[in-house]
Amino acid sequence: ALDWYTSDIERRSEVICRFDHQPIPAISDAVATAAYRIAQEAMTNAVRHGRAANIIVSLKVVGNHLILAVRDDGHGFDPQGVNASEGIGLAGMKERANLVGGRLRVLSTQGQGTEIRLAVPFAETPGSIAHDQSSTG
Repeated sequence: ALDWYTSDIERRSEVICRFDHQPIPAISDAVATAAYRIAQEAMTNAVRHGRAANIIVSLKVVGNHLILAVRDDGHGFDPQGVNASEGIGLAGMKERANLVGGRLRVLSTQGQGTEIRLAVPFAETPGSIAHDQSSTG
């Protein structure tokens, strides 16, 4: 779904999008949905508010955590200076992360882009690798 969405954003905007990923162990539907919705919000914000030219979405396993990162080269912003009405999207992303036992970090500096990073510990036992859509068999 993230591969499709990054391609869709690229088609609908003038933003270059790249999705980097590795095989991911099986995760719950709740974690998959949270990661997708967080990535969707982060990419939409990068296009709409950040005026990014490039977005890189990465999904990988580090230790026993699923890590989703959405980085852009847009205008950036001061995460501490966002008021409640402006920060509804950020609050929603943080809430989604919390609901699945994850942690969301927002790294941004005005003029230097933004990175939204989700880290979710695996509830399932590692070892069951989800099949890549490009694999055969």
